[in-house]
Amino acid sequence: MSFSLNFCKLPPSTGYGKMCHNIRNELIDKNFTISETGSYEILIQSLDWIRHPKHQHHDYERSIVFTMGESSILPQSSVLKCNKAKFIIVPSEYNKTIFINNGITRPIGVVPLGVDTNIYKKTFRKKDDNCVFGFVGTFYKRKNIPFLIKSFKKAFTNEKCKLIIKTSANCYNQYGVDSNLQIQFITEDYSEKQMVNFYNSLDGFISCSHAEGFGLPQLESMACGVPVISPCFGGITEFFDSSVGYDVDYKIIESSDSHYKGEWCSAIEESLIDKMMCVYKDREKAKSLGEKALKRAKIFTWEKTAENLIKAIDKWRYSLLVGSI
Repeated sequence: MSFSLNFCKLPPSTGYGKMCHNIRNELIDKNFTISETGSYEILIQSLDWIRHPKHQHHDYERSIVFTMGESSILPQSSVLKCNKAKFIIVPSEYNKTIFINNGITRPIGVVPLGVDTNIYKKTFRKKDDNCVFGFVGTFYKRKNIPFLIKSFKKAFTNEKCKLIIKTSANCYNQYGVDSNLQIQFITEDYSEKQMVNFYNSLDGFISCSHAEGFGLPQLESMACGVPVISPCFGGITEFFDSSVGYDVDYKIIESSDSHYKGEWCSAIEESLIDKMMCVYKDREKAKSLGEKALKRAKIFTWEKTAENLIKAIDKWRYSLLVGSI
């Protein structure tokens, strides 16, 4: 049985683009049977691509779909198309539960994503007086950046502490950070080498995202020995917990975003400030926790992702042979 590949066309600098680029390369390295006219297609695409009307005639009936969602309610059009596929693969148990709860009846496998530990690793850096926090993500409502800025400004005023936000070029000055020397924005594209240097400049990586399908930046920061400060919710629970980072309390809210429907988490400000202060007051303990995070991240490599993907497909193929699905 041979397979063709249909990958997301986003550049590797984006989350989906990086995911597709690395999985493709690993499958090729492992001599996975791939041809342009394969009997089945491995379709790695976002739910937005799947739900788009122009793709309604796509041959989903010969597809193994690798995708994810970031809220508790999936677009109905995506559910209908996924239910035409042969097999669904998601990167987290969080996603598997969501897909089942939304009425997807096709077999579902869980294959966590990875990080290139040959690139993303801890490097020596000279400590300065500043305690440095960082965030990586686009300026979408789901990423909850305004809340992060507000909480940081409330926690730190004149302290030797700064927040660096690597994000997309949007109208962030409306939050009054242009005159705040403790908050810095980076909006240009970074190479992976630059990203490694960025992660290694941090004492803590903060994520107040309402939900993640998996959470590549969080895993990348951990691979660089930087502890994550985040609610333990959503896809990041595949690799993040209080033993390798700072678990922030949260409450469940209803999404107010026009793109996402259903339940999200919302970090509680007092808890976030408390965890940021823990890093600020004891950077050595944060460093120790970062070492544990690094060990955890090494379990999740792109090579492992490809191996697990092949195992999931083989298990699905076997179930076809024995007639269990």
